[in-house]
Amino acid sequence: MYVPKYIYVISAVISNFITYVLSLSVLFGIMFVLNVKFTVFILFASLPILILIVMTIGAGLIMATINVFFRDMQHLYGVFCTMLMYAMPIFYPADIVPPRFKIFQIYNPLLQIINALRDCFLYGKLYEPFSIYYSAICAVILFVIGLLLFYKYQDKFILYV
Repeated sequence: MYVPKYIYVISAVISNFITYVLSLSVLFGIMFVLNVKFTVFILFASLPILILIVMTIGAGLIMATINVFFRDMQHLYGVFCTMLMYAMPIFYPADIVPPRFKIFQIYNPLLQIINALRDCFLYGKLYEPFSIYYSAICAVILFVIGLLLFYKYQDKFILYV
């Protein structure tokens, strides 16, 4: 029985999305306990989440292709994700980043999505359109590159597995 190869990437992303949706129930519980107002803008958080899913599928297709040919990339990818998490102001305020590194924050599409989700959930306001447009364009570009790369090399996967 033939199964398209991209299904494995999409299934990994969808399973993590389901985990994310379940963790949102915990977030809503914490918001309720801390007396954070539930606003209509929480519904607008679905657009940044959708953009994040598209971006993740694109990155997953790229990493799946690279990982077939270079097995060490799975370990380097974990290190890269850890560095990316600590480089973005998730656990610390964005104000402490030196001005010469602010350009990396402004043009980081993941940080734009995180800030949009913060605006919706935490601050009860609508995100800035620039952040969503920029992140959406980056997500589509990453998705197209992932598709092209995956389909170009998918016939060679069997030779390297």
